[in-house]
Amino acid sequence: MTHSYRRFTTVMLSIFAIVASGLAVGIAASTAADAAPVPTAKVKCVSKATGLARYSRTGSCRRTERKETKPCAKGGACVIGDLGPGKGRVFYVAPRKQAWGRYLEAAPSTWNGPGGDPNLNWCPDVTNSLPGTQSTALGAGAANTAAMLAAGCNADAGAAAHAYAGGGKTDWFLPSRDELRQLFVHKAAVGPFIFHGYWSSSEASPNEAWIQDFYTDYPPAPSDKGFASYVRPVRAF
Repeated sequence: MTHSYRRFTTVMLSIFAIVASGLAVGIAASTAADAAPVPTAKVKCVSKATGLARYSRTGSCRRTERKETKPCAKGGACVIGDLGPGKGRVFYVAPRKQAWGRYLEAAPSTWNGPGGDPNLNWCPDVTNSLPGTQSTALGAGAANTAAMLAAGCNADAGAAAHAYAGGGKTDWFLPSRDELRQLFVHKAAVGPFIFHGYWSSSEASPNEAWIQDFYTDYPPAPSDKGFASYVRPVRAF
């Protein structure tokens, strides 16, 4: 009777061990499966009425939208944060197409090399007003920068932005005040930036131009053209 009981006990313990082992494996597999990221394809939907794009959380588009099949960099509709044709990140989308385009993209932080954005004066001429550089509006940056170059700004902020040719594009410029403000607002989608003032191409007075502080959420402010600030080129398309 004693031997039978021992055999029974041994068999039951073996069964319990096998079951416990299986449960442990199952729990581990389940935990691993729960921890593993679930791949989700980004589906971009474009409003048929406005042309504005968004990424769908559900993976499907509404009846009033179409599915975008081309990436932003290849001519498709763009969302803030998308990679643009110039290999920069989109930071502004106009509600509708403008004379200057619809999108603004900013150069990557390494556009000037691994050291980051350069710290430059606004223009070699730091005392005289430059004709055609006073506009602060969205879409004015390219014209402002062209006016800077025409007035003899062959070095410093405007010239550096214009000389950039990232993504094979040669239409980069120093952003206007309002364009720079949008770049600050959406800096997380573009970054990184140096926590300091950045130049716009908008002149504020004969010896001042507008800058945007990228450290705190202050509005743009005038700064002496002879004081160095940072430069990040942008382009429109």
